[in-house]
Order: sequence, then structure tokens, then C-alpha cells
Amino acid sequence: MTFTILLVGYVGILTHIVIMRQVKAIKLLRKHFYLAVYLAV
Repeated sequence: MTFTILLVGYVGILTHIVIMRQVKAIKLLRKHFYLAVYLAV
């Protein structure tokens, strides 16, 4: 029982970290994209 709770918590934390990384990467990409468009104009 305790093992299951630990496993679920571990997976939840891993998922959270992955999602946060993706969000950060997308924000960075968007910033670079806007900058490139701004410089191209």
C-alpha cells in the first residue's frame, strides 16, 4: 500500500518536472521566434 503511494507520488513529480521543462522550452522558443520576426521586419 505504502509502495503504491510512493510510486504514484514519484511519477507525479517526474511528470511535473517534464511538463515544467516543456513549458520553459516553449516560452524560450516563442521569445526567440518573436525576436527573429521583429529583427526580420
